[in-house]
Amino acid sequence: MAARYQALGPLNAGEGSRAILGLELHDDGAAKPVVLVWVPDEAITDPVTLRKIRKETQHAAKLEHPNIVRVIGFAQMAEGYARIVEYADAESLRRILTSVGKLPLRLAAKIVADACAGSHYGHLAGNDDGTPLVHGDIRPETILLSYAGVTKVTGYGGLAFAPKELGGQRVKGRRAHCAPEQLIAGRNEVIIATDVYLLGLMLYECITGVVPWLELGEGFDQAVLTQPLPVAPDGLVPAALQAVLEKACHKKAQHRYATPFLLKEAIEQALPGQIATEAEVATFLAEVFQQSAQLRAQRRATIEAGVTDYKKRRAAQPPAAKAPAVRPPPPDIELMTQTGKHGMPKAATSAPAKSPERAPAKGQGKKAAAPRPAPAREETADPSPPRRSARPRAYEEADEPPPRSGAPAWVWVALVTLVATAVGIFVGIQVMTAAGGDRRQAPPVAAFDAGRPPPAVASPTPPVDPNGVPGATGAP
Repeated sequence: MAARYQALGPLNAGEGSRAILGLELHDDGAAKPVVLVWVPDEAITDPVTLRKIRKETQHAAKLEHPNIVRVIGFAQMAEGYARIVEYADAESLRRILTSVGKLPLRLAAKIVADACAGSHYGHLAGNDDGTPLVHGDIRPETILLSYAGVTKVTGYGGLAFAPKELGGQRVKGRRAHCAPEQLIAGRNEVIIATDVYLLGLMLYECITGVVPWLELGEGFDQAVLTQPLPVAPDGLVPAALQAVLEKACHKKAQHRYATPFLLKEAIEQALPGQIATEAEVATFLAEVFQQSAQLRAQRRATIEAGVTDYKKRRAAQPPAAKAPAVRPPPPDIELMTQTGKHGMPKAATSAPAKSPERAPAKGQGKKAAAPRPAPAREETADPSPPRRSARPRAYEEADEPPPRSGAPAWVWVALVTLVATAVGIFVGIQVMTAAGGDRRQAPPVAAFDAGRPPPAVASPTPPVDPNGVPGATGAP
């Protein structure tokens, strides 16, 4: 059953965000909070971009991982088009870094390791064409930390309309989180190693509080392409973890970790027993954003009010009257009997009506009424011979073929051919045998010319004299 969506109010998700708080409503009265991310007006007026956004959103809705913000779908509302994503009750990593500057090593390692797990799942899930689904825009702005301590990667399905500034420029600071290959070929030219680079860069910023080379200003792009990753100041990063960061942020993609999962394992091996738990992350978040408790309470009140209002509106609506069941008209028994077009045995139908009898002609006795002739079949331009079939009438009228049984047709054709051949051979042998016997029994004509006496011919009976003397004719 399709769900409906209702906007509740602003979410205050950050600068440039078009996300607002909403509800997902169902006809059975169920409702749950969601986030509506409005599609910009310039994308709505461009059919190609709108189609791309819809396709990306539908594909992202297939991703289900605890470290990825779940995409629910794409909806058209009275206010416009919107992507529907889960309500995570979280804060962005950018807001956290803005508040505290840098994170403890244990927390930073936990956050980035969980982000590695989510992005690795996206690579394995892949695109519709089988290629890996690379995020390509991992940075503190696209990472959420829920108040339950769970790290979630957001942005899947929404990269086609990421927020822009006036003049078509990307949001401020986005260029600071680019891999070398993105600076050369553009942000959309991404590979798996691109996400590995961005994850390593984010870990460096979480621990040190700074983005490498950003202080160089105009020389930033050149530093990204040529200079090695700076060593973290004041011994903030252990040597083992520093080696992990340098490999993850290598200039050449083939020298980085092959997958984010391998980067996650390297982080855990560099900091054995020093990675925080989700409970520690949740406690840290609650302490940092104590002033946000009131804002979160307002959000919960807004959600509860929206759910209550929806249930009241449903209760005020009169129950939909059920349409009376429409029974089909009784079948025309006479017509069914004449044409045989029914799916029941003929024995189940009533006897056909008798046709009126004609008065017998004068001098003739009363005869039984002739059966009513069947209606003539309509002739077509290319009549075909009537089909003989032992199957029930129900199969003759159905579109599907009747069930087949017995041997295939080619077996019967081969058998008939074999029998016909055997009969022909037998008849030929009999004819030849009969012809040979006649030649042996009939004597040749030349035998009568070889001095053999011709066959005796019976002489005529001599006349008998009336007086009993043979040979006499009775003449004087």
